Amino acid sequence: MNSTARNGHLDVVKWLHANRSEGCTTEAMGKAAQNNHLAVLKWLDQNRTERFTDKAIRGAVRVGNLEVLEWLYSRQPELCRITAVNCANDVLAYCSHFGVLWFLHQNCRECCLIETLKEALVATGKRLEFAEWAYVHHRHEFELTVEEQLFDDCDVV
Repeated sequence: MNSTARNGHLDVVKWLHANRSEGCTTEAMGKAAQNNHLAVLKWLDQNRTERFTDKAIRGAVRVGNLEVLEWLYSRQPELCRITAVNCANDVLAYCSHFGVLWFLHQNCRECCLIETLKEALVATGKRLEFAEWAYVHHRHEFELTVEEQLFDDCDVV
């Protein structure tokens, strides 16, 4: 069932649930979240006892899946907050999923974006869109980060 959930085969997941006894693990929800299979996630949530873990949240964040992240948040907001604090910003720094970043900014105030700003400016090639967002929402940290990046980019003779 884990593999069929990961691949989004809801009809097969339902059949396995009805006709087999092996069941699935929390991995089913994690992989379904990572692969944008919201219908599978919802069905598993309603019909199975296994719950999603931080892996589902991390998976949705890594691929920038805002719709899945919002649904996961609606089911377990505290787990989403804890997970976001622990991992999401580092992932976002490399992936530049601005919709996900904005969602976390609004819902997970515990997230610290200072290191993310530094990493994102480097990882995204100093992308203007990210720089504008950072400037508007975290101006002080952004200004310090830009200064640091400018000095790092200069060759000192």
